[in-house]
Amino acid sequence: MPDSFDYIRPASLSQALKHLSSDINDAIVVSGGTDVLIQLRYKSISPGKVIYVKDLEELNKIEEIPDFVRIGGAVTFSRIMRNEIIKRNFPSLAEAAKEVGSPQIRNIGTIAGNVQTASPAGDGLAALYSLDAAVELVSEKGSREVNIREFVVGPKKTIKSSDEIIKSFKIAKQHWDYDKFFKVGKRNALAISIVNGIIKINFDDSIKIKESRIVLGSVAPTPKRLERAEQFLVGRTCDKETIEGLKAIISDDISPISDIRGSSEYRRYIAAIKCGRLVESAKGGIY
Repeated sequence: MPDSFDYIRPASLSQALKHLSSDINDAIVVSGGTDVLIQLRYKSISPGKVIYVKDLEELNKIEEIPDFVRIGGAVTFSRIMRNEIIKRNFPSLAEAAKEVGSPQIRNIGTIAGNVQTASPAGDGLAALYSLDAAVELVSEKGSREVNIREFVVGPKKTIKSSDEIIKSFKIAKQHWDYDKFFKVGKRNALAISIVNGIIKINFDDSIKIKESRIVLGSVAPTPKRLERAEQFLVGRTCDKETIEGLKAIISDDISPISDIRGSSEYRRYIAAIKCGRLVESAKGGIY
């Protein structure tokens, strides 16, 4: 831990933004702190001021408004996995939340922290990518909305300015006949994803695929949407020929790295296999 820092617990978001603005180069925002506390312990960061925003009402709302759902930045993964609004509208996001860390981590870890960490393996990040979520950023200067695909620019890199806080994520309501999250790790719990992903499918009346969305995590510097694979599925049924063609496209269209969790070859193989199995299980939109 650093020798000392000022700990600030503002009573409102406006107070938090004022503190952040006045010490823009020497202050950090903490909510769950599951990543920040590790950085503090190993002195990879040494802030002069820590601004704790976890309890701020403005950051803790889950709101259903016409055509959209808004999820506050300080909402924990435990709340996301249990919330009926989210489970009804975005089941794969609720599934992804269940896979984050341990119960203790899910109870304190927040969706904004997961996104700001910008890990290519982030479970919540991949789910929000598949939903085309908008990131609402606020500062004393005002607010702005940025699509999440523009917000994350690389591993541990986002376009958030030093004086900004992630207030919420705005997600358009959408219907999918089939909407599943998957994760592959070295163990069944407390695992960082070797590969994760989301498959979404809509069917027409003849059980042919009329629309699909495929997003994979931990196969590129940021979560990757596989548009060629999505287009390939349109007009097809979930038969063996479709599955084999899909797997070939996925293997060709991703270029993951090798690291201590898995080799590039294994990531390509298991991503294709898992996507193929999920599409196969989606026959008729029933799973």
